[in-house]
Amino acid sequence: MRTSLILPLLLATLFICSCQKEINIDLGNPPPPANDSAWYVSAIHRMDYDTLGTLIDSSADYFSYLQDKTIYKYVSNEFGTLDSLQYTYFYDQTNRVTKLNLDYTTNPYDEDIQSMLFTYSGTNAARVDIVYGSGNTWRNDITYSNGSKTITLYDTMVLPAQLEPCITYYYLGTNNRIDSVKETWKNIGFPIYYDTTYTRLSYDAQNNLTRYYDNSVITHSYPSGSYWVSSYDSIIVQNRETRGTEIGKTLNKILANMAWYPLFAEAALYNFGEYYLYAQYPAITAKRWTTYYGFSSDLKLYIGNFVNTFNSSNLLIQQEIPGGFGNKYGGKASLRFSYIKLPH
Repeated sequence: MRTSLILPLLLATLFICSCQKEINIDLGNPPPPANDSAWYVSAIHRMDYDTLGTLIDSSADYFSYLQDKTIYKYVSNEFGTLDSLQYTYFYDQTNRVTKLNLDYTTNPYDEDIQSMLFTYSGTNAARVDIVYGSGNTWRNDITYSNGSKTITLYDTMVLPAQLEPCITYYYLGTNNRIDSVKETWKNIGFPIYYDTTYTRLSYDAQNNLTRYYDNSVITHSYPSGSYWVSSYDSIIVQNRETRGTEIGKTLNKILANMAWYPLFAEAALYNFGEYYLYAQYPAITAKRWTTYYGFSSDLKLYIGNFVNTFNSSNLLIQQEIPGGFGNKYGGKASLRFSYIKLPH
C-alpha cells in the first residue's frame, strides 16, 4: 500500500461521521469520565480476490490506542514478500493532531510520505510540513472560512517539472457536510492541459451518504485547437444497515480534528474496505456507474450486494464486499473485524 491523495468522497465520509457541530481546527473537548467507553476496531483481516475468485492478497491491520497517540500497523503479502508499515499518530491535550510518522519495513518510494508535522494558528488555520521519501519537505497551508462555508486547501509543494500546485475547495452545505469538491491543477509545458475534478455528494436525514458523483475533465491545448476528455464515477447507496457505527467511530477517533484533510486521511486506513460506503451505517445494496475518458463503450454498471454479519453485541464482525466495489483486482473483498472497548 502506498500513500497518495485520497478520493474526496472519503473525506466527506470521514467528516460526516464526526459529531462535531462545526469544522474547527482548534477542536478541544474535556476528557470523558472513566466509565464513558465505546467499542473501537482493534484488528482487521482482509482478503482480496480477482474476478475469477482467486485469492490475490491477504492482509492484516492492528490498532493500538496509547496515551496521546495511536499506532496503526499494516501487514500484506501483495508484493510477494511480507510488506508492512506502521503509522504513529500523535495528539495534544485537546485532541488535535500534532504529528504523523510512517515507518516502512520495505524501501518506500520517493513519493511516499515519511512524516507530517501539524502547527496551528488560532481556530481557522493550520500548516502541515510533509517530509517525503525523496527527502523533500513540502508544505500545505490550510484555511477555513466559516462565513462562506468553504475550506480551501492550497498545496504549496514543489511539484515535478512543469506542474503547478493543486488547489482544492471543499464546499459545505447543511450541517457543515461536504456537499461538493473542486480540485484543479495544470501542466504548464507543451501541450498545456488542465485537470479539474468535480465531486458532488448527497445525504439522507441521518447524514448517511446516498449519492456520490465524481467527474474529471481534462482540457488539452494544442496549436491546432483544444479538446477535452472526461471520466466519471457515480455511486448510489440504496439500502443500509441499522447497526455497525463502530467503523465510523474508529475513523474519527484516530483522525481526530484532521479527518477531512486528504493526505492525512489517505495515510490512515486502507483496510477498512470500501469505507466511502460507510458514513453512519454500512451499506447493504448500492449501484455504481463508472467510465474512463468519456467513451460510452467503457461504461460499466455494478450492482452491489453487501453481506454484513453482526455478533450478539451488534458489532459488525464480517463484511463481504462485491466485485466492482471490492478491490483493485476487480473481485470481491472479505473483511473480518475485531474490537476493543476504550474510553471515548
